[in-house]
Amino acid sequence: MGRASGRVHKAARSWPISELCKAGDIQLIKGRPDQEINSVTSIIAAVSGALVLITHKKYIAEIKAVSGLVCLTSAELAEELQKELIEPVILVASRPRAAFGRVLALMFAPSSHVGGISDLADIHPDAKIDPTARVDAFAVIGADCIIGAGCQIGAHTVLAENVSLGAHCQIGAHNVLSNLHCGEGVKTDAHCVIGKRGFGFDGQGADLQILPHLGQVVLGKGCDIGAGVTIDRGALDDTIIGDYVMIDNQCHIAHNVVIADNVIILGQAGIAGSVAIGKNSIIGGQVGIGDHIHIGDNVVIASKSGVTKDIEKAGSYAGFPAMPAREFWVQMASARRKTTSSKS
Repeated sequence: MGRASGRVHKAARSWPISELCKAGDIQLIKGRPDQEINSVTSIIAAVSGALVLITHKKYIAEIKAVSGLVCLTSAELAEELQKELIEPVILVASRPRAAFGRVLALMFAPSSHVGGISDLADIHPDAKIDPTARVDAFAVIGADCIIGAGCQIGAHTVLAENVSLGAHCQIGAHNVLSNLHCGEGVKTDAHCVIGKRGFGFDGQGADLQILPHLGQVVLGKGCDIGAGVTIDRGALDDTIIGDYVMIDNQCHIAHNVVIADNVIILGQAGIAGSVAIGKNSIIGGQVGIGDHIHIGDNVVIASKSGVTKDIEKAGSYAGFPAMPAREFWVQMASARRKTTSSKS
């Protein structure tokens, strides 16, 4: 399999290293603080004068021939980089990836936010929109909606009814939002549907009775919601997502789920109704969690696992049904040995 092609990303202006260090909580180990840079690359596209993130010594061999790289790395790798590279600039941070993110956010910040409502937007007369908010073309803002200072509403997005957005929320294009309360700084990508009726019913076929939903969705401050995410409103109580929760693309959160602060949910995970997830937990991609299950704090569930019962103890879990990860891998190794033995 061939390698991905690399790209050099150029910022709109040049930035002194001293300014980037201040923004990223970075220490300059080798180089001049007044040197300016305007480009960022991956390792495979590294060019002289560009900023590159180095997180493992295995990458050093790939960039040894490039002189004058601006390397952002850890203290553990800094000395080796100075020895192996040709005239590098060495920047060190305690969390290099986080520092790299802060630097990129500064160098490639979007153009300044300008408030205003597009003439092509449809605004209900009862909606309350802060004058510093921006509403793009073909957006629809319904009754009883409140849009806070500095918010941005993408094109073709619908705030159907009873939506409240705290300051500086960024709602992507083609969202459909209703029965939703957002804290400050919430971000959603395109094509999210949040606050619609959950999958509540009784019976089947001709005897089917759909259960109306009266609750809301509450998103805490700083939540980051990926593209195509669906979050159902609560049946009677609310569906609650805590502060700084990060939800990847194409996940589904059912009615009455309660997710504590700082949880990370990876792509295509499905969480059934009335699940509770404790703070700082990580739910892997394509994980399925059955209804009314409680997951404690600091739990990590491996991708494609199925959770069928409560997990209270912190730690890593894997498999279907999910079990402590060490136990799962022991079982897998044992099954592999039996398969190999039966073939011999």
